[in-house]
Amino acid sequence: MGAERAIIACAASGQMQTISGRVLPSDFASLTLGRVYAAAEDVFSANGAVDPVTLTESLRSRGKLRESILLTKSLESRFDVAQVESYVELIRGEATRRRVCAAASAILAEAARLDPVALCARATQLIFDATRDADQTAQPVHIKVPIKPLFERVIKRLTSGIIEPNGLPTGIEAFDSIIDGMQNGDIVIVAGRPGMGKSSFAMAIVLNVSKSGVPILIFSPEMTKEALTIKLVSLETGIGTKELKSGINFRREDFSRGCLKIASLPIHLQDAGTMSVTTLRSQAMRSAAQHGCGLIVVDYMQLIMPSGEQRNQSDESKVAEVSKTLKAIAKDMSVPILALAQLNRAIEKREGKPQLSDLRSSGQLEQDASVIAFLHRERNSDGKLMAETTLCVRKNREAEDAEAPMVFHGPTQNFVSLSRRDDHRGAPDRRTGEREDEYR
Repeated sequence: MGAERAIIACAASGQMQTISGRVLPSDFASLTLGRVYAAAEDVFSANGAVDPVTLTESLRSRGKLRESILLTKSLESRFDVAQVESYVELIRGEATRRRVCAAASAILAEAARLDPVALCARATQLIFDATRDADQTAQPVHIKVPIKPLFERVIKRLTSGIIEPNGLPTGIEAFDSIIDGMQNGDIVIVAGRPGMGKSSFAMAIVLNVSKSGVPILIFSPEMTKEALTIKLVSLETGIGTKELKSGINFRREDFSRGCLKIASLPIHLQDAGTMSVTTLRSQAMRSAAQHGCGLIVVDYMQLIMPSGEQRNQSDESKVAEVSKTLKAIAKDMSVPILALAQLNRAIEKREGKPQLSDLRSSGQLEQDASVIAFLHRERNSDGKLMAETTLCVRKNREAEDAEAPMVFHGPTQNFVSLSRRDDHRGAPDRRTGEREDEYR
């Protein structure tokens, strides 16, 4: 309690400007001292300064006689205003210790009634919440702190002539030119009707990003890890997925080389068919601690379940809960999240490209996402999807909305920007997606 009395004495001695916002009333082990500090915050907010007279008067006007007596004792105790920073750190450290101990007690209390998987998820969540509280008192920074890296990045662009995305590059030129890369703490949604190639588009990004050494974590209730691996090997080798599944019509050395390359990449997969957003959070945190994490991929959002108390709500409420939690995960872990999403069936009843309103349960998604993009492919006279694809970015927090043409290569399920269509074993036909020099 020595540090707590000292911080109260410092607060009443002109140091509230240094303390305010860095210590919370709930950080005090003594509830009475916590109430004294809460009163000090109120006085500081109203007057811009705190002294023994104004704080004492505030406490007495509220009938807080016990608190007023404790303030007097705190002022009579030994304290040094020059040590206010040390007092702040001591109080915050002890508050975190108490919260962690309380979380541990809660885990023990729930251990008997929860199954092992649910217990691990709950334990991770409780510890995460306890330690996150330690960061809630982060202070505003002067504008010169973020301006420095911005200045250096822009000057580097000007002097080198090389324009690189500010965020994490997707490796898909058409996408990066519009969104300027994926930013830490952001949700990037790629949506489309079934068959448009959402998973293939995401795997192309995974392959490109992982080759730069960025660890990636994929959550896929939609596809098995074997199916995702086939997509990655196909993208790496140029061997069609159909050929890979049948085991014919490709060179063994190309296949072996591709498998070795994919196996060396920092990619981790979770393909549990039923997954709650709480489990996703806990597994993401564990994976980040063990392997690092620079990108999280979710395939797809509407298959992630909300927390237990939200499971009986409407579909829109469920998606809203998942969306808000994913946004919190992205910010807390400081990574971008690439999330795939389905569209409403209503789009099939009309012509034209997708709009934001076509997103299934779109309200919260529109609010939380920094980028929302759609993959759109028309059908030919036979009702088959054409290879020519339009990437429609309908929300772009960093810049303007835009569209970009691409071609979908059916055999490898890859997307090629038209500006680079000659870079990858020949150009795929816009209608069929077949390459002119595709080998077997």
